[in-house]
Amino acid sequence: MPLTLRLILYPAFAFFCLLVFSILLFPFDSLKNRFEGEIEKGLGGGFSVTVGKISPALLSGVTLKNLEIRSKKNDAKVKLERAKLKIALFPLLWGKKNISLAVKSGPSSIEGRMIIGKETLRLDLDLDKMDIAIGRILTSLSLPLAGTISGQIKLDLYPTDPLRNAGKVHLVFPDFRLDEGATLGGFPLPSVMLSKGDSSGIDIEVNRGNWEVKLFKFEGGDLQLEAVGKVFAARRIENYRWNLQGTFQPAPGSEEKLSFLSLVGDQKGEDGKYPLSISGKLSKPAIRIGTFQLPI
Repeated sequence: MPLTLRLILYPAFAFFCLLVFSILLFPFDSLKNRFEGEIEKGLGGGFSVTVGKISPALLSGVTLKNLEIRSKKNDAKVKLERAKLKIALFPLLWGKKNISLAVKSGPSSIEGRMIIGKETLRLDLDLDKMDIAIGRILTSLSLPLAGTISGQIKLDLYPTDPLRNAGKVHLVFPDFRLDEGATLGGFPLPSVMLSKGDSSGIDIEVNRGNWEVKLFKFEGGDLQLEAVGKVFAARRIENYRWNLQGTFQPAPGSEEKLSFLSLVGDQKGEDGKYPLSISGKLSKPAIRIGTFQLPI
């Protein structure tokens, strides 16, 4: 074998062996515990995380299998079949974490990228039939919403300076419903199909921290709704303010199911629609149907 070829092949073979044995002998059980702790920390400490199995994925990636996230508040849980994470190495030199992710759970999937800097968080995510239960648990949302969401999220977030937030959100609600257990002004609500089909969804543009709702629409269910407006930003999230205007009307044959409409029957317009407005602080909105303010 020529000397030049040996000088190339021998180091390459040695590096390959080093790489293979490093992967085979790496203490992934210890890494699994570290991942569980880091995910719990990233979710704010209100959840317990269990990883069934962890394995390598290329040079700087890992695959987490049978990932379970359980709420410490109400014991609600969500299970993910597989979550594949890969960290780009060179951005670490500048203090940034560039993470590619691919999450799979049944027909639901989330793919995209997160770039975490010292003062910034960039999200570029594609959602395909994402189970709403995942979002409910991670946000501790008490409303019994169910169904799936598809779409794109592209946001540049500045946690310490939210007035610089920017980006776009486009989501489609092909199957979205409110299960039994919710109340409105003390009145129990029945199970309500909110949307069915790809014409329902929400489009948001974020500029200088303000979230402009270009379209918020429910169609194909028991309740047809359309609204636009803004959520005005502030330095503190509790001081964000709603300013949404729209209309809604029950689908034919749904009036009896939506018993709360008996409270606002005199607010219905000649076109059969009820005017809707949402104002006030983000954490305590004032919801009005016509001139009637819901007692929430």
